[in-house]
Amino acid sequence: MEESALQQENLDMADCFEKLSDDLLLHILSFLPTKCAVRTSILSKRWKSLWTLLPNLDFDDEEILSTGMSFADAVNKVLILRNGSRIRNFRLSFSRSYFERHHVLNLMSLRYFSDDSFEELLSGCPVLEELFLNGVTYMRALKICVPTLKKLDVEFVNIVKVTKVEINAPSLESLYICDINHSEYLIKNLNKVLQASLSLWKPLSDTDCIFKILNALPSVESLTLTHWTTKSLLGVAHLDLPEFNKLVYLRFDLISLNWHFLTTLLQKSPNLEVLVIQRTPRGSEWDPTLVPSFSLGEESCWTEPSSVPVCVSSHLIKFEFRGFQGLEAAAELEFVRYVLENSNVLNKVTIQPSDLMNLGQRDGLRGNLSMLPRGSKTRLEFEQRDIQRV
Repeated sequence: MEESALQQENLDMADCFEKLSDDLLLHILSFLPTKCAVRTSILSKRWKSLWTLLPNLDFDDEEILSTGMSFADAVNKVLILRNGSRIRNFRLSFSRSYFERHHVLNLMSLRYFSDDSFEELLSGCPVLEELFLNGVTYMRALKICVPTLKKLDVEFVNIVKVTKVEINAPSLESLYICDINHSEYLIKNLNKVLQASLSLWKPLSDTDCIFKILNALPSVESLTLTHWTTKSLLGVAHLDLPEFNKLVYLRFDLISLNWHFLTTLLQKSPNLEVLVIQRTPRGSEWDPTLVPSFSLGEESCWTEPSSVPVCVSSHLIKFEFRGFQGLEAAAELEFVRYVLENSNVLNKVTIQPSDLMNLGQRDGLRGNLSMLPRGSKTRLEFEQRDIQRV
């Protein structure tokens, strides 16, 4: 009798819930952890997809891991089943043990992180080897001190809050920094970095920051300097550069040609084997909403150094010039001539004309380049995309 009464009570309760509107049921479900809300999908056909409309999602790693699923798989599965329905609040709760076993951490658009909480997060990652950080909000100082870190990618674009960045990573081998803010950098223990890419926009009064980072990379073997970095140093008279004795690959991106910087860098890189120059035309790949307003200024002129850089005469085996403007930029042609004439071991030169050149101009450029004197048996390749003759 008692069992029958209990069954009837359950039926009455279920019937009561069935009479409630979806909005009211969703409001009730919103007070449950997402794991429990998902379980209601087995109650009936109506409940099967109701949870997918929840505006609030709350994930706890300990609860999810107890089911045998990985945390990332569980979260991704829930998001896929929602079919893009709108999310108002999204919460992830991690135990310290969750981070203790992870080697890679990818943090996108950090919000409401205090300086101390971010540092505490990293301190709880004792085996972290790769850190990807894109977008930081409401943080003044960013401190990245991870003894085990081997790869670091940080990107601050259109973020004005971060004013100080400290990096202390004695095991770091790969470094990428993209920063168009006026952040101050404190760099320590980057002696093992083998690969680095720097995309830094700094006003003329703050270029010491760029030199500080470059001087912290004595073992770098591959270095990429984007057009923001090279443009920032245009007009700097004294270039405080270290000796890059291990550098074998250099990519030099430009909007305005900074010959003084390039020449000095070649003189400081005696063992360079590959040189890639990427010329970006003014106005292309240039997003005014991301880049602070500044004058592009005038290009520096190419002047032959008093002595041929050791890398050019004895070690350079591959040279690429992409976005070459040729006849419209005499200094470019003079630089290519200088490299061809003074390189004794150069095997291959690749010239890719600017997209702004028409087919007739490209044909003329090919003829001029083929007649330049060469110091070695260099193979000259002329990359030419499909273009209409005008």
